[in-house]
Amino acid sequence: MQCISLNQSFVEQIRACQIFELVTPPAFALSVFRLVPGSAGNAEDLESINALNRVFYGELRARPDIALTHTSIGGVFCVRFAVGSFRTEQCDIDNAWMIIRETGEKTLGYDHDYS
Repeated sequence: MQCISLNQSFVEQIRACQIFELVTPPAFALSVFRLVPGSAGNAEDLESINALNRVFYGELRARPDIALTHTSIGGVFCVRFAVGSFRTEQCDIDNAWMIIRETGEKTLGYDHDYS
């Protein structure tokens, strides 16, 4: 199925990027991930990482060019990416990844020139 292989392409981008992690294994055309700064991830940091991800999701949600949803799994706030249209192409996945990565870097305060 094309949606599943396109989602796998997105998953590869998440796995290759140090500021994101998958929260659950990909399921068909769905990926659940979150923004994770540095080596964070222990229980003490959960509240601050959740707050960071709420800001990240809020930035994404404010954009007119991407539509993602969120969920909470075991107290972990995370973002859901679903490939659900037969019209979706690799260029759409690449564009979504660029938006997600740039928004994540912006949320973390990384200074990049995207022009």
